[in-house]
Amino acid sequence: MIALGVCLWLLAAFDLAFAGFRVAAGRSLLIAKRRYYLCAMARAVIAGQVLVAIAGAAMLAWVATSSSPQVPYREIHAAGSTLLAFYAPWTALVFFGLALRSVPSTDLRSIASVVLFGPLTLLRPLIVTTGGALAIRKLATLEGRALVVLVIVMMLAFGPLLARARRR
Repeated sequence: MIALGVCLWLLAAFDLAFAGFRVAAGRSLLIAKRRYYLCAMARAVIAGQVLVAIAGAAMLAWVATSSSPQVPYREIHAAGSTLLAFYAPWTALVFFGLALRSVPSTDLRSIASVVLFGPLTLLRPLIVTTGGALAIRKLATLEGRALVVLVIVMMLAFGPLLARARRR
């Protein structure tokens, strides 16, 4: 269970970092943007830990108030395993694109932006909601389903909230 939690936290941190990258992309006139992007990604990961804490608190509250704590543990494990299996390939593609962006070739960086990041950014809401729907299908309790919905809503809302905060 701990390994699953760590893997999901790593996926969340990576998704938060990518949200920071998306918000920062195309908004700087700097020629050398590596530090600019890294700072934007780090700020997003740090800010996003509030959302991770909210999800963690909701899970702990569910376990603490349950008459049978084994039920929330089983459901959290089932949902988490499903989310991990569904989101890991998408995360690998994003990581591959970011790795291409670190290569000193302008052509490869441009290809990564156009071929990978454009479509992946466009498909992200569909991927997030599909992963959530698959996890919800595995759950029997209303509390488990509500927890997954909470996480999905936070995932989808973080990027726009981050962009709005950046404009201020």
